[in-house]
Amino acid sequence: MFGGGDIPPDLPFPITAAGYHSDPAALRDIYAAADLFALPSRVEVLGQVGMEALACGVPVVGFRIGGLPDLVSSPDTGALATPFDPGDLARAIDSVLTRQTAERSDTDLSPMGRAARAHAVARFDQARVGEAYAALYDRLVRGD
Repeated sequence: MFGGGDIPPDLPFPITAAGYHSDPAALRDIYAAADLFALPSRVEVLGQVGMEALACGVPVVGFRIGGLPDLVSSPDTGALATPFDPGDLARAIDSVLTRQTAERSDTDLSPMGRAARAHAVARFDQARVGEAYAALYDRLVRGD
């Protein structure tokens, strides 16, 4: 777990607190050390941290809300749970962890990790997003 805030003392599982980091290389290393990124937001427009996780080759698990279906567009990039159902979220986490464990490689990203990274690059790379905005503005100016 990384970021600010206190870790609740009564969680039924171990937590490693990495604290707050603003250095991109440190963040990349923290993301890359994970088998999945849990993003259990109740409200999420798109999810910058989810996008960062995907770009680092880490599948995302969260609720099927807001823009998360754009981040987790296939079972190869993570899993989405029924909104606000903790049991379904737990099943989604277990499913991704089981798959990650079965497909683990000591030398490279897992197949899910490669798919997550490819999806992030294809959909959310700054150049691609800039091109999409420019095309949209062109269509609006032309009145298409």
